[in-house]
Amino acid sequence: MENLIKALTIISKYLEGYHKEYPISCEHDVMFVQVDYTKISQDDIIELEVLGFRPCEDLGNMMSTRYGSC
Repeated sequence: MENLIKALTIISKYLEGYHKEYPISCEHDVMFVQVDYTKISQDDIIELEVLGFRPCEDLGNMMSTRYGSC
């Protein structure tokens, strides 16, 4: 739980517009956070990968198979 909170706190620095209010969706055991991963600093990307999130190049956001569940 602490790692999820830490990851979402890092990601929250980069949320914009509508996604500040509704950033998360889950589908087929994958949690997606609607943030433009290209705007996240490289240091934060490395930290997020340790915490279980990685860029989803197909959708342009961040994803985790560690925390998402249907």
